[in-house]
Amino acid sequence: DTFAKELYGLIWNYLVEKINIATDATRTYSSERSSQLGHISLVDMFGLENFPVNRFEQFCINYASEMIQHRYLTDNFKTMTDEYATEKLRLDGMDDLQMVDNSDLMELLGGKIGIIVALDEECVRQGGSDSMFVYKVKVVHEMSSRMVNDRHHSAGIFSIRHSADTIEYTADEFMERNSDQMTHDLVNLGCQCSNTIIKEQFSKVDKLSLAVSGARKSTKDTVLSKFRSEL
Repeated sequence: DTFAKELYGLIWNYLVEKINIATDATRTYSSERSSQLGHISLVDMFGLENFPVNRFEQFCINYASEMIQHRYLTDNFKTMTDEYATEKLRLDGMDDLQMVDNSDLMELLGGKIGIIVALDEECVRQGGSDSMFVYKVKVVHEMSSRMVNDRHHSAGIFSIRHSADTIEYTADEFMERNSDQMTHDLVNLGCQCSNTIIKEQFSKVDKLSLAVSGARKSTKDTVLSKFRSEL
């Protein structure tokens, strides 16, 4: 599974890079005509997922969904409301904006002491476990209105009040999937591929892994940390 995910990610990044180069108008327009250049923005919306059993993948997708909503509100409405407040002007619909504001949820998920940080730290801590991760999250965020305090939850269960629904997560294998690292054997296998594109992409991974091979394991190496940096 790890090799398949890495292969998919490398090929996807390769395609995105090639598409960006091919559609870069600055390559075909002279500097004198640069003022005529426009842009097209595409937003890949993540839908909120709530299954009978929600695991690490659902947590990632739901975090991305909340992040996109937060950025959209901030970029399109929050800036405007701040300007109106500075000018002491009345803005109708402020109550509706407060209803969909998920700033407190983003702090719970991705803040300095949020769930993502707690999971990353547990992944690098010797003797870390999924149940201990859940325990720490519940203790630290006990007073958060977004964290559901249910005494009937088992040691590996936690629930979050998302913008659209309350979702219960099963933390089994959260640490394993967040620490999903490529071994040198798998990287070497990719470097020996007969497909030149795949071979080239895995060669880049090999050089990067060699550069950090002597370094201590870092929270920056986790799946969630990389995922969050790409949003």
